[in-house]
Formats: sequence, structure tokens, C-alpha cells
Amino acid sequence: GGAVSMHCHQRKSAMFLPLSHGVVLKTLNANMGLCESITVDRGVFHSQANISEDDAYFLEYEFMGV
Repeated sequence: GGAVSMHCHQRKSAMFLPLSHGVVLKTLNANMGLCESITVDRGVFHSQANISEDDAYFLEYEFMGV
């Protein structure tokens, strides 16, 4: 599977909503399977990776947040 490079958003938070299995959300402190929605606060470094042999899908909502 593919991956998104590690990055952060200085001015906005991001919410991730999985649409399929196989997506892992990584931060500098943890790796977690994305099985329900999760919000990453602004300034938190994060990336996503597909650990499945199949295509993996998720929605990312970015918003001005705390």
C-alpha cells in the first residue's frame, strides 16, 4: 500500500473517517489502526499508511480548530 508523508498543520485540525480497512494513522508517539473517526489537533505531526493489499479509503476533514 501507499502512504502520506509525515506532516502537521499549524493552523488547522484534521479529522479522519475510515471508509475501508487497512488504514493506519501514525504520529510521532503512536501508530493506530483507523477503525473509527479520530481528530488530530493542529501542530501534531501525522501520516497515514495503507497496510492492506487492497485499496484503502478514508476521508480527511480539515478545520480551524483548537
